[in-house]
Amino acid sequence: MLKRLFVRKLDTRVLPRIRLENFIRYKLDSDPLASFSIGNVKNISGSGILFVSKTAVAKDQLLCLTINFPGIDPFDVKAEIARMRRTDKGEYEIGAHFIHIDEEKRRALTERIDLILRKVAEEKSLMGQIRRVFFRR
Repeated sequence: MLKRLFVRKLDTRVLPRIRLENFIRYKLDSDPLASFSIGNVKNISGSGILFVSKTAVAKDQLLCLTINFPGIDPFDVKAEIARMRRTDKGEYEIGAHFIHIDEEKRRALTERIDLILRKVAEEKSLMGQIRRVFFRR
């Protein structure tokens, strides 16, 4: 009898993640004179980010990122590339983990994400639907 071993990837994320369509500025931390590149954010949490770029970067490289999130002033973080893959469109999907972020900014980002997720959940709930029908202005 053959046994099949299945490797299950564990989701190690602790903080909630939200989809976001926004731009991000980034550059390699190892080259302080380099100009910033622009990427398109796919999702973000208080601990990391997933974005799409036209430029490849190697795993484990450090990036300087400038993040713009609705309701929060732009802020800078350092992140380590956790993964990168080439998309069908020839772009690169880059997952990075924040390694240096001001804790006040992390808290603000996490609280803002939680607020948005609660609002989305409420809108999808039965009570949210009832409120829209009966209290629509």
